[in-house]
Amino acid sequence: MRNILSASIIALLLLGACSSESERCNLKSEYAAVSVQPSISRLDHELMKLRQAEEVIHFMDAHPAFADNFLGRQEYPHDSLVVNSLLALVQNPGIDTLYQEIQATFPQDLLNKQFTEIFQAIRYYYPDFELPQIEVGLTGFANDMYVNDKLLILGLDFYLGENATYRPINIPQYILRRYTPEHLMSNSLLFISQKFNLSNETDRSMLADMVYYGKSMYFIETMLPCTPDSLIIGYTAEEVKDTEENADIIWANFIQNELIYETDYTMKLKFLGERPKTVEIGNKCPGRIGMWLGWQIVRQYMERNPEVSLPELMADTNAQKIFEKSRYKPRT
Repeated sequence: MRNILSASIIALLLLGACSSESERCNLKSEYAAVSVQPSISRLDHELMKLRQAEEVIHFMDAHPAFADNFLGRQEYPHDSLVVNSLLALVQNPGIDTLYQEIQATFPQDLLNKQFTEIFQAIRYYYPDFELPQIEVGLTGFANDMYVNDKLLILGLDFYLGENATYRPINIPQYILRRYTPEHLMSNSLLFISQKFNLSNETDRSMLADMVYYGKSMYFIETMLPCTPDSLIIGYTAEEVKDTEENADIIWANFIQNELIYETDYTMKLKFLGERPKTVEIGNKCPGRIGMWLGWQIVRQYMERNPEVSLPELMADTNAQKIFEKSRYKPRT
């Protein structure tokens, strides 16, 4: 993934930007014909049963990726320290409340249904896609997500939403609002999309980054056709509305200031990085506005080039060609 997007963010129309949500949902019935069977391990259940050091060691040996990436085992000079840390976590008086809220918010049937649907969608376009093993747990807000080709680990305590008894600390509100049950699938797909989203690493332009992220969001939209834009990009509904209504002003700013071919990392970060607002454009313009623009460019490219399949889009590393063939114009 291009390095402006951080792992903590966490952080697409099928038939064109004018399609209605009901039209977008039509593909869901086609996806449903694909046969998949997700494998979900409830590590949260196992964690709550740990009482002895030997049990913790056995748990970490059975789930090494969880131990390394969620419990930070590699950061400790000796396993005894991470063992003591995990025992302290499961013995914390508040952990039972956290655990019960996870069970109420994410019952097994719901997770099975949600992951079945997104894996059906991926297999629809990529028949050879190998389903990753899914592990869901809680870590006292140590980590939210880890993805590789064979494994997807989720810290469900992050995704309980604003009404949870406990919430992650030291996360700005404009990022924290993306940690809700409704964002779990779109956030998961954002990282899964990296497997398919190819890029030209020698192209350091703002445009290359914009198109890269635009392809990721189009991928999410394709896999979740009934999902509103706000949940895909992590804006509020009001921010989406304001951005759409002022798309011409946003685009004019990029053109007038010659931003699309900017290669300076600091400058690119102002328009692609995590910020509450893109103040260079306006006090109401949300952060990551370059990603939103990239999404609109990709949408218009796919609308104007219907012969291009999703796998072909994701494998295309020529951002300049995608931009030119999109003939992008803001819809206001």
